[in-house]
Amino acid sequence: MFSCGYNKNLYIAAYENSVETSASDSFESGKSESIKKKDLVKKWEGAKHPFLCSTQKQFADYLPGGIHHLISDEIIQTVPKSNRLCESVFGNVTWEYRHAPNQRVVRRSTKIEAHFNGLFDWYKSKPEKEQEDILREAILSAPELEKAAAAEEIQLQDAIYNRICERRAANIIADGIKQRKKETASKNADKYGGEWLSEDIMNDHLRDLSDAEKRKAVAAQLKYHQFVLETEPSKSKLFTLSFKGKQKSLQSLIGQLNHLINLRQEQNDDDGGEDDE
Repeated sequence: MFSCGYNKNLYIAAYENSVETSASDSFESGKSESIKKKDLVKKWEGAKHPFLCSTQKQFADYLPGGIHHLISDEIIQTVPKSNRLCESVFGNVTWEYRHAPNQRVVRRSTKIEAHFNGLFDWYKSKPEKEQEDILREAILSAPELEKAAAAEEIQLQDAIYNRICERRAANIIADGIKQRKKETASKNADKYGGEWLSEDIMNDHLRDLSDAEKRKAVAAQLKYHQFVLETEPSKSKLFTLSFKGKQKSLQSLIGQLNHLINLRQEQNDDDGGEDDE
């Protein structure tokens, strides 16, 4: 009896302790959540003002007092409801270019404008006498219009040719700059044993150098990967030597170079696999 009573009391005590613990945990959890909410409210209060200022600045034109805040019905009527008309015009232009590629620009644009502006329907709606007058005037002015169109066509062709020459010259200059950068990168890399093919080779070259020389050597290898090997796109951050106006640490540069070396090895492995196939 004593044993049973003792066990019964023990179970009751254990249950009561578990309930108290659970209630305590629940209270602490609720208290913690309340503290978190208060912290979030404080953070929002601190961030709200700059956020609202930034938003008001971005959408100033659409807020009260902005130029787009109150839009009249007249302005809205001038805005197309869809781009179907534009797409239709582009389709007609494409068709004209495919079926008559040597047609003058002014002739092509005149046909398209006449079609979409309803010129022929407008012409047919006129009395017969007025139609004859319009047609006679058009025939008389045709030679002058043709002469002006021919001159405009020549000007357009000259402009296109000049633009092509400008682009070609710009490409030549860009290629020259790229070639010079490649030659400089190769020359600087050769000072430190050429391309470092692995991390072990990199460590061997850096072992006996001072920190200043290590930085120069790593920078030379980064430029070699950038302009000669083109391991990554030229604007990749893996080639940068500084961040926000401050020089990166030597370890950071070594990490970048190590990553590029591994990428280069993977590229060579992939190329070798394709050749085997």
